[in-house]
Amino acid sequence: MYCKCGDMISAITLFERLDGKDRVTWNSIIIGFAQNGHGEMTVCMFDRMIEAGTKPNHVTFLGVLSACSHCGLLSEGFHYLHSMEREYNIVPQLDHYGILIDLLGRKNRLREAAELIKGAPWGTNHIGMWGALLGACRVHGNLELAKRAAETLFELEPDNAARYIMLSNVYAAAGRWDDARRLRRYMDNRGLMKETAYSWIEIKNIKHKFVAKDKSHSQSEEIKELLLKLIDPIKDTGYVLHIESSYFLEDDAFS
Repeated sequence: MYCKCGDMISAITLFERLDGKDRVTWNSIIIGFAQNGHGEMTVCMFDRMIEAGTKPNHVTFLGVLSACSHCGLLSEGFHYLHSMEREYNIVPQLDHYGILIDLLGRKNRLREAAELIKGAPWGTNHIGMWGALLGACRVHGNLELAKRAAETLFELEPDNAARYIMLSNVYAAAGRWDDARRLRRYMDNRGLMKETAYSWIEIKNIKHKFVAKDKSHSQSEEIKELLLKLIDPIKDTGYVLHIESSYFLEDDAFS
């Protein structure tokens, strides 16, 4: 519970007080640190688990590999993947490979990610792996691999509108507007609609919900003014606006 609330100080305090820690207890703290972005602590707790004589399982390695992915620890991630079977007699599952695909994508090593999918058991039919690759292709602008990943996903989940939109955005970023519009028309003809995504934050026990282009929030004008003030300092740090994200400059885009 403390981990899910992001209160890792209370989580580790309670953990250290426990006697007779079992595998579930170790997994809980390892995954907790991983989910909250504490890569070094995740690895540290894994090492302590091994020193305490507790054998890890596939859940343990999901946490450790996730920490490697969030922290960009590529060589460490492959080390832990290979050690699963070699040292602990645990056969890596598709979810473990999926995390490595995400890690390779973050490092812009997309062709290696595609090769890993081909080499993973049943990886060619794993939605999560291809989805991670498509997402990375969008970030790094690799149109060739994006098309390959998207076409595979279209076969695996033909009614998932998000995949079509992602490929459309890759086309837009590459300046291939006709292809982007073609995909959008195809979605319209099939009646495919992406589920509305929203962000929310809780301040002083009040939840604030935001949807793209929604002006219903009582402080929408103040939010718009602040966003406009942030654009120049963000650019000064080296950020380059994505082509497909240029609608943020439109007056009606701010919520």
